[in-house]
Amino acid sequence: MTLYRGENEEENLIAYRNFLADQMLRLFFPTVIRKHMKGIQMGSSKLIELFYKKFCMLARDKQEITVNGVAASPEERTQQLAVRLAT
Repeated sequence: MTLYRGENEEENLIAYRNFLADQMLRLFFPTVIRKHMKGIQMGSSKLIELFYKKFCMLARDKQEITVNGVAASPEERTQQLAVRLAT
């Protein structure tokens, strides 16, 4: 087996390298979280958005609800949602 084949075709070696890379990145996780929280406390809108997306509190895609070809007002959307949730 050549070195090239070992590095690019051997599944066990590839899995082991991915495992080692993952372990090294996990060492930085507390630092990243600390910096992230500092950014949120400072009011960074991008970090706040990322926080909400991470914990599924913010929709990742935007949708517009239309009724008979006309965009619904926020009050109408709230009523439609209440009806859907009640059923």
